[in-house]
Amino acid sequence: MSKFTEEDLRSSADVLDSVALTGTGPVGDRLWAHPSINAIGLDMTSIAGSSNVLIPQAGAKLSMRIVPGSHPEQELDALVAHLQSHAPWGAQVEVKRTKAAPPFQCATDGPAYDAARWAMEQAFGKPMGEAGSGGSIPLLRTLQKAAPRAEFILWGAEDMAAARIHASDESVDTGEIERLVVTQALLLQRLAEQARPEVR
Repeated sequence: MSKFTEEDLRSSADVLDSVALTGTGPVGDRLWAHPSINAIGLDMTSIAGSSNVLIPQAGAKLSMRIVPGSHPEQELDALVAHLQSHAPWGAQVEVKRTKAAPPFQCATDGPAYDAARWAMEQAFGKPMGEAGSGGSIPLLRTLQKAAPRAEFILWGAEDMAAARIHASDESVDTGEIERLVVTQALLLQRLAEQARPEVR
């Protein structure tokens, strides 16, 4: 994802030119290819209910992305230790662990993946691009453990320029939905052909 530039991010997420981006290296790598920790929620005094009163506590919900081969409980232990040992101004940190899901790595060298690649190329009329992306669904690791030989293909309409995935004004290009329906049909057709025994 190193081809995804800082300008692409600023444009798709409406990030002002004056706002500095954190991290180093290509923006695509920072977003999808490396471990990360993000605050995805904050509990503190709202503007409507605020006054000149000291607030004794605040809360945050953190999401941590780990890499294949790492152990979720050990990674969570390290995060908790870091938070507790780096609390500023003598603040006390209390951590409530909610979930520790193992990392998942999807194989891309099987016959179903090849069939999906072919189906996308047929439906979209051009070669399929490929890129690694962090942020998998924990259920996939559970399914992988239950069925080690299974292949996993997840797709949806997420045009980078227009979809604004996960934004408050997330949108879908109806033309892309149509092409994905064609892709799905072609994939099922190709898999059925591969499973059909040869007539001799």
